[in-house]
Amino acid sequence: MLLLEWRNPATLGGLPHWDDRLWAAWFQAVTPRTAGFHTVDTGALTMPGTLLTMLLMFIGGGPSSTASGIKVTTFVVLLLTARAFVQGRNEPVAFQRRMSPETVTKAVAVAMASMLLIFVALFLLTVTQQHLDFMDLAFETVSAFGTVGLSRGITDQLTPIGQLLLIVTMLLGRVGPLSLGYLVASRRVPGTRFATEHMQIG
Repeated sequence: MLLLEWRNPATLGGLPHWDDRLWAAWFQAVTPRTAGFHTVDTGALTMPGTLLTMLLMFIGGGPSSTASGIKVTTFVVLLLTARAFVQGRNEPVAFQRRMSPETVTKAVAVAMASMLLIFVALFLLTVTQQHLDFMDLAFETVSAFGTVGLSRGITDQLTPIGQLLLIVTMLLGRVGPLSLGYLVASRRVPGTRFATEHMQIG
């Protein structure tokens, strides 16, 4: 965040001292996890800074915390799973411990459900809020999903339908991935084991 916004006069570039920029960048990188506070104008962030903030809001904080998002552990499991595939491993490994298939399934399910929720909410917003910029709508959607509270300043320009969509996204973003993760982790349905089928991916 420091590198992306260093020369932006509307954000870090407008601060007089380098240490002020350092602290502001640090805070701006931490607050998307769930806090919602900001020390610089979020609407004035550069496009790379905006995308980085959206990524941090999507990931969220640690497990068992009040932060929303898919959680840091879910993101790490996805990265380790991708690394295991590239290395030709059947199971992801970290710190000389392999991860169970249930953990991988839970992480994939939570991430996919979260991305689907964001896509559907953003799609409906682009249909009903065509007077607003796409990047602003995307930022508001991810912020609502992560219940972060950051905004690029378009909240008061949303129609009642747009505000309702964000409210629903906030609710589902807060309880949806958590409930889905609990369901995948706790549900054990005995049944018939079907034959294995290999599908071409990519």
